[in-house]
Amino acid sequence: MNKEIKIPECQVVTENQQEVVLQLSITANAMYFQGHFPNAPVLPGVVLLDWAVQFAQRYFPFFSAPVMEVQALKFQKVVHPNSQVILNLNKSGGNKVVFKYHSREGQYGTGRLLF
Repeated sequence: MNKEIKIPECQVVTENQQEVVLQLSITANAMYFQGHFPNAPVLPGVVLLDWAVQFAQRYFPFFSAPVMEVQALKFQKVVHPNSQVILNLNKSGGNKVVFKYHSREGQYGTGRLLF
């Protein structure tokens, strides 16, 4: 993940030293939907992964080091244009962040980042 992917507009729902909860607004004109796929656009999973890394590094500054490993990565549901998605980031242990994307529509993806 050498090149940062632009993060979406977001609102902080909860923020403390252990947990950050963000509401993301993923608009239809976001560049990630272009060509992926023309008749049925979906947000690529790699974008969700990169956003989790960027937000973890932003809200938990001690995780400014590169990601050493991604564990238990699962994508359960696709994110469509014009979605409101919640991202939960939880500090776990000394060097881990657990993330979860979800909404009223269900769970989109989960994983653990080791910094």
